[in-house]
Amino acid sequence: MSRIHEAIRRAQNEALSNSIRGSTTPKEILQDANREIAQLRPILTGVPNESQHEQTTLPAFGTQANAFIDLRISPGSKLVSILAPHSAASQQYRRLKARLRQIKEGRVLKTILVTSAAALEGKTLTAVNVALTLAQEIDQKVLLVDAALDNPCVDRVLGISIERGLTDLLNGTLPASEIILSTTISNFYVALAGHIPENPRELLNKPSMNHFLTWARERFDWVILDSAPLAQLGDAHPLCSSVDGILLVVRSHQTPADVLMKNVSMLPATCVLGSIFNDVHNLKKSEYYYSQSYKLDHN
Repeated sequence: MSRIHEAIRRAQNEALSNSIRGSTTPKEILQDANREIAQLRPILTGVPNESQHEQTTLPAFGTQANAFIDLRISPGSKLVSILAPHSAASQQYRRLKARLRQIKEGRVLKTILVTSAAALEGKTLTAVNVALTLAQEIDQKVLLVDAALDNPCVDRVLGISIERGLTDLLNGTLPASEIILSTTISNFYVALAGHIPENPRELLNKPSMNHFLTWARERFDWVILDSAPLAQLGDAHPLCSSVDGILLVVRSHQTPADVLMKNVSMLPATCVLGSIFNDVHNLKKSEYYYSQSYKLDHN
């Protein structure tokens, strides 16, 4: 991790005169870090499946076997993967999808944790967009899990109003099959967080969470977990040892270098797939891409 720390610290020193929130996150912050923690190189892939809303044969899940949840997504939503498929941000999600598929050819990669150093960095929107982009592949069943139990947001982003979810499973009141929602988007399934618990970290550390991920791996091609920010979880993320890979969301103008450095050091380097550099609309076109990170501009 020493090279990661050196790269981040060097970038921080160059921006020392700027305030934390008003400064532009230097491009160097993650450039060297990503070389160290992941060999990601964006590769262009095809356009989204135009027939994504067509129904296909779905696995049967509890009482929802024959019911499809209607997503009430606002036209002003930032779910670019389905509302703005030709945008630059949507293209970056397709590049990320292609790279994830490439990694999957050489290693086990089904469960992916999406997290960030701190709050308000676009983590949930990123997780939902990643899941929707993966679901646009033919015969690729994708499960999006809201594991941000302290402040769940997936239900609001997708416009779903259902109370049951992951906390019901972890508390032993519902089986896994009863918390999976089949949606009107082909291949796209959702497990909401459920009621906000008093002890989110303890719940995620339960053996039943690992059992659920094992169960999900057998039924889905991809399992994307939206997570609480690292800063809210203390010394170690309770799901790091349970997932196959981690994507770290970093927001331009907001993520302080020292906070980023501290939280990157808490993640197992072998599991970090790379970073998603969010909110980069202000960068010059020639600077829009830099080595081995994914740049988004949708929030």
